[in-house]
Amino acid sequence: MLNRVSIIRAAKEVDHGVCKQIVRRMEEAVGKADVYVDFYDTVWVDSKAIGLLLGKKRKLAVSTVHLVRVNTNIAWLFEHVGVTLFYDVCELGKCTFPPGIERQLNGEMQ
Repeated sequence: MLNRVSIIRAAKEVDHGVCKQIVRRMEEAVGKADVYVDFYDTVWVDSKAIGLLLGKKRKLAVSTVHLVRVNTNIAWLFEHVGVTLFYDVCELGKCTFPPGIERQLNGEMQ
């Protein structure tokens, strides 16, 4: 595990354009920090966004990116379209985090 953490907050609705911003931030952080994409507020993910996540993972293969606090419906979708084959996906309420990560996800300072 790296010492630095990069937390990327996903929007309420993640379409292709929003996902491009998420992926850009993931690419910037990979290799420099452990990357957590927080889907806490997300209620909808576009199919093109899922395609982008799957396509970009090949370029990020050396790194683990965590998609965390994903609601039940989106977690089901991620599992059934193969996102869970390439990303560490953790459903809301079922995540276990290293020390300090949950506080950062909740917006608390360390």
